Amino acid sequence: MSKNYSALSGAELISGIRKRHRRGVVVCILLIVFCAGLMIGGLYGAIHEKSMFIGIAAVALGGLIAWHSLGEIGRHNKIAAEPENCALFRKYGSPETIAARIAEESAEPVLSEKGTLLCRSFIMKQNDFESYVPLDQALLVYRKEHRTNGIKDGVYLVVHDVFGEKFEYPFKLRKKFEADMQTVMADIANRSQQCAVGYSQQNLQYAKAQAKQIP
Repeated sequence: MSKNYSALSGAELISGIRKRHRRGVVVCILLIVFCAGLMIGGLYGAIHEKSMFIGIAAVALGGLIAWHSLGEIGRHNKIAAEPENCALFRKYGSPETIAARIAEESAEPVLSEKGTLLCRSFIMKQNDFESYVPLDQALLVYRKEHRTNGIKDGVYLVVHDVFGEKFEYPFKLRKKFEADMQTVMADIANRSQQCAVGYSQQNLQYAKAQAKQIP
């Protein structure tokens, strides 16, 4: 069921961002605990079961994931402590301004699914305010498929904004929803004259070259 944002305030927007990053800290801690177990198991296997290759691989993988998770904890903590200074507001305006636009336009969305909210002037993932991108601030859009063991299990609209950040918006899998994806890409391209459409190395290089620094 889609989230109702019709009464969203700036304070609620900030609170939502803070809560999301606090959850991120918890996830990272759980990952580190898992990795510690993986590394201990790898060392045990290498020493006692003579599974040297598997043991070293487990230790290396666990260490890599734990190192990345530690860095993510720092990032999540920083934003959770001061969500009003996150990139979203530095790029697109105050919490009150963005919340007012979301509240107004989400009452009559162009497209509202479990994962993606498309309105007249912006696109956003449901329950992720930091994925908010005004349509006229898009540099590149394209369709992306995810497959597991050769089976398609995810379809996403990828949007690169003018600040070089990339966001993936989920869409429904069934074939009858493919027209929605094409409509959204065409709508974004119409609203942003600088926006390229389609995945290619040329378009990726274009988006990278045109990206601006976040204020």
